[in-house]
This record gives sequence, C-alpha cells and structure tokens, in this order.
Amino acid sequence: MKKSGILSLLAVFTVIFFIAGCAIFVPINVQLLPMKGNGTYTYSNAQLTIDGGMRMLKMQGSHYEMGYAYGYLLGNEIINTLQHYVYWVLLLKYPLQTYDDVYSFQAKFDWDPGYSNEMVGMLEGIYATVPESNLMISPPNGEVHKLGLKDLMVINTIGDWTCSSFAAWGPGQTTGNGMLLARNFDYLVDSSSMCKMFHMVTVCKPNDGSYSWVGVGVCGVLGAMTGMNQYGVAGVLHNTDFFPTTDDYGYMGRLFALRKILELTGPAQGPSDVETLLDGYPAYYGNNIFVCFSNTSLPLNDQAAVFEYDGDSTQPSGRATVRYASDNATLPNNAYFIQSFNLTNCMINVNHYLKRKTSAPGYTDDSGERYVLIQHYMTNAILNDGNVTESEAKNILMYVDDYFTLHSVIFEPRIGKLIIYLNDTPNKTAWECKEYNYTLTDLFNW
Repeated sequence: MKKSGILSLLAVFTVIFFIAGCAIFVPINVQLLPMKGNGTYTYSNAQLTIDGGMRMLKMQGSHYEMGYAYGYLLGNEIINTLQHYVYWVLLLKYPLQTYDDVYSFQAKFDWDPGYSNEMVGMLEGIYATVPESNLMISPPNGEVHKLGLKDLMVINTIGDWTCSSFAAWGPGQTTGNGMLLARNFDYLVDSSSMCKMFHMVTVCKPNDGSYSWVGVGVCGVLGAMTGMNQYGVAGVLHNTDFFPTTDDYGYMGRLFALRKILELTGPAQGPSDVETLLDGYPAYYGNNIFVCFSNTSLPLNDQAAVFEYDGDSTQPSGRATVRYASDNATLPNNAYFIQSFNLTNCMINVNHYLKRKTSAPGYTDDSGERYVLIQHYMTNAILNDGNVTESEAKNILMYVDDYFTLHSVIFEPRIGKLIIYLNDTPNKTAWECKEYNYTLTDLFNW
C-alpha cells in the first residue's frame, strides 16, 4: 500500500553539504564494474554471502583488518556505489559544486582514529584486488583520478534521509518479549534504480573492546544507518535540517554517531549515557536518532528515546535534546496535524523535531503526514490489545512507504530478532521484496 502523498523533495539524500562554488556540469558516463554473484566468499577474518539483493559481510578483528577485508571482497561494488550513485546525487543536488569543494569539506570532520584506520584498510584492500585501470574514477565537476581516501570519506559523509520509524514496548507488548522497533529507510532513487543494487548488511566484531553490531545500509558505508548491537541496543538514524551548527569544524559524521552509540552502549546503560556521548560531538546537520535500550531495569519511560541532535550547542539542552514517551501528550499541534497522543509505551520518529523545535510542520510537510499516519495505525493496534505484532508493524509502515523506500526492518531487540526487507526491484517498495530473517546469535556466531 502506498502513502497518500509524494515526498515533497522525494527522499532527500545529500552526500555533502552546500559550499558556494561554480563549475561546469560534467555528465557521468563510465562503465559499471562487474560485481560478485550469489555465493559465499571469504578472506582471512571476513565472510561475504550474497543471496539475490542481500549482500552480507561478516568481519572481525582490528579496524584496519575489517576495513581491508571489506575493500578486498567488495572493491568493485564500492567503486560502483561511488561512481554510479553517490556522484549521480552530487550532480542532481549540486550541479555547480566542484569536487575540490567536496574534498576540502572532509577536513572539517573529526575522523575517529579507529574509523580512519578502517577506511585506510578499505582503500588498501581495494587496491589489492581491483585492477589499476578500474581504480580511475570520474567525479562530477572534477578531474579523473585514482580512487583515494577522500573519495571513501565522501561516501561516509552521506547526509539526508526521509524515513519513518516507531517503537512499542512495555508489559502489553508481547511480540518480541516486550519491545518492537520498525523503520522505513527512504532516499533518492536514480532513474535507472542503480541504488537498489548496492544494499549492504554488515556484521562487525571489533577486537578493541567495543560491542559487536549489525547494520543495514549501503555498500562502502562504514557507519550505521539502521542497526542493533550484541546486547539488543537498537538504533535508527533520521535526517532533520533545523538549527545550523555553532562549530566550524570537528564534526562527527552522523553515520558514525549511531555507530558509536551501538559500539559503546551496553546492557546497563540508558538515555543519559547516549545524551552525554552526543553532547560531546559537534554535528553539522540535524538528526533524529531513535534508540531502544536493552536495560529492562530502566523505568518504562527510559527504555526508548529519540535524540533530537544537531550542532547547536547554545540550546538549553546542549547539542542533544531527549524526547521520551512521556512527551507524547505535550507534543505540538497545528491546524493540520494533531501530533500529541496519550500513550506512554510507544514513540514515533520521522524527519522533524518535536521538542527541539516546537512548531509543527504545515499541511504540505510530508514528515508531518507520515507522522500522523503512523500515529493513527500504531495507536489503534496498541489500544486494541496492547501489542503491535510483526504483521501489524509491517502494515503500519506500508502506509508510509514508496518506491524510494530502500530498506525496511522490524527489530525485536529483547529476543535478538531482525526481519529485513531490501528493495532490489525498480518501481517496488522494500516491503514488496524478499523477507530475510536473522537472529543475533546466528549473525555473531560464525
């Protein structure tokens, strides 16, 4: 079932952020490199399994070792993602931007040493397996050059997604033993649906003491868009664009913000720990980061939270404002959308702030439309019997999906269950494609 409105800007997906520039429009016309077909491929500390649209890479070891294995096993696929999708978005969104501007902006990010080593490993893994002639890339408004580290940084500073998610938990939530989190991941789809070829599920077991985690995203991305760690702490990342940053540099890429949450949040932690983490890092753009916690000893109100997060450190709450289920009843309304509701065992997350910016979106705002659709169907399910089932969760998000919903998930963190849909077919939604079922035990024990 399709949602009633079309996204006002489709699904806004920005790989970099606007810097004034002037250049000549340069079309991309390069050949798609051959990609691996169905099967299992191994390299040292890693195993890649491909099953139709599902590309799953399991890795363990140091950051450098994991990055090297990623690049070694998926070098062509990473280059294709950059050349045939990321660059297409740059041309579409910023046709006057020079690639030098894109490059220079990467210096404004504070690249965590571990993640930097992972990226270096990825590049060297690509170099080890991809022929020299195939390493030459043709960026928009830039010179043909050999793939380098900053090109991988461009993939990993991906910007905007128009997404929808919700969670239900508490004594009445029997599905998932007390918690269910569901999300659609939406962004811009090119006319050839190239982006639907580059799905990636990564399973990371770092040896630096951080927690293992699984993420659903895009080939070449080392951060997290949708993920869950070994303890069942689950998180999803949504774009917002209110409140410009108060910092000029030192930004943490939003994908790595969620990855850090997954790697550092254990079974004894809660919202205050994540808030402290986020308050310590400047952000360039706005985010809504939805986290479900595995700590069942937390008060019911603290077992899930949305972190409305950006780089405006002058806000009374700092860079991150925590929204709890207890805030549902006082959320702002306007003439078009009644956003408040009186349930305290569920939350909705879309693409506008509700506490950090308390003006509700107008009638043309697609984020507001998706919010109230989820609100209607989710609250009906909960009021009926206190529980949102897997099939009900799927139906709820089908009301707000479209052909640019690239992946959809249902996570049941308390039992370590993941249901994943990857949109690998033109003119279809993720929910219309194959369903993949996993458990954390299966994913981490290999």
